[in-house]
Order: sequence, then C-alpha cells, then structure tokens
Amino acid sequence: NLGGCGHMHKNHAAPLAGALSGISQVLAEQPFDTIKIRMQSTLDIRFNSVHTPTLVLKRTIADEGWPALLQGLLPRVAFYGVVKLSLFSLYETLRQTLRNPTAAGALAGGLNTVVSCPQDVLKSRMQMQMRAARQGGLWA
Repeated sequence: NLGGCGHMHKNHAAPLAGALSGISQVLAEQPFDTIKIRMQSTLDIRFNSVHTPTLVLKRTIADEGWPALLQGLLPRVAFYGVVKLSLFSLYETLRQTLRNPTAAGALAGGLNTVVSCPQDVLKSRMQMQMRAARQGGLWA
C-alpha cells in the first residue's frame, strides 16, 4: 500500500522493482565484490594460491578495518538503483512495443550497458581508494 492507495499503478511497478533490485544487489554483494576487486588489482602479478579470498579479507580488515569492505557503498546503492530502474523500465517498454520478451530482454540489456559500464569502472576505483592512497595514488 503505497501512498494510501490499494494498488500500485502498473506503470510504476517496473521502475520500483528495478530500483529495489539494484539496491538489494549492492547490499548483498558489496563485501564480496570489494575482495574480488582487490584480488584482481593486486600489485603482485604472480597470482598464486597464497592470494585466497580469505587472506585478502583478513589483510584488508587488519590494514584498513572492516569499513574498507564497504568502500564506495553509498554511491553504488544510489547508482545501481538507477541502473536497474532504467533496465526494468526499458525492458517493460520494449516488451510491450515489440511483443517479444526475448528480443526486449536482449535489447534492454544491450542498451543498458551504456549506463552500467561507466558505473562499474567508478565502483572499482572507489573500492581501491583507501589502498591506493597508502600506495601513492589512485591513478598510479
């Protein structure tokens, strides 16, 4: 029951579902994604079994504290909400226009990369920010 009405207008369901799915996705994956980004961005090119997710997690918490796992969370929550809102809205519009869910999904996903790819680069940069500050700069 949103705003006192007994039902949600169907034009608002897809954008709301998209925004909520984006926010939920970020909240669920953020710590895991931070560890993944740190493993991918290691300065030691010789990736071996010593660089396990558990070890990276322990080192991150020991060196920077547990808040490092949430580095960049708030901008991601806001932006992923918008990314998924646009994806769901675009899909619904294309599905109704094309009357083909498969084509609508393919087109919506492809077109949405214009929104999601720059956000992914920004997310990775933000997750490395604290580490980079200690090592001489983010862009080095």
